[in-house]
Amino acid sequence: YDFDDHVYGGMHSGRAIAYATISDDGSILSSSGNVTCTWSNLWKAYEITIAGEDYVWQDYVTVVTPVVGGMTSAWSRDGKLNIGFYEDATTVVKRPFHFVTYKP
Repeated sequence: YDFDDHVYGGMHSGRAIAYATISDDGSILSSSGNVTCTWSNLWKAYEITIAGEDYVWQDYVTVVTPVVGGMTSAWSRDGKLNIGFYEDATTVVKRPFHFVTYKP
């Protein structure tokens, strides 16, 4: 097992295809370089585009970690990864977070 190969290796099946640290306003603090993010007032979620990927939730594995607590939901819409945070069952909140996406 070569840890460096999995972290720094090329993008292919089984390896992370995208990762980022996103601030609560949707700006990217650090990333794999193939990620853009915006806040959608319509969907009350962060919309993440991964260059070269048509994100459909069934085809990817994404791990989301909020920096501050809250419930997290992730889904796909129009080829984008959408991530939402909730204080409770109905209250949408903005949170800084990390994510990493794999394509098995």
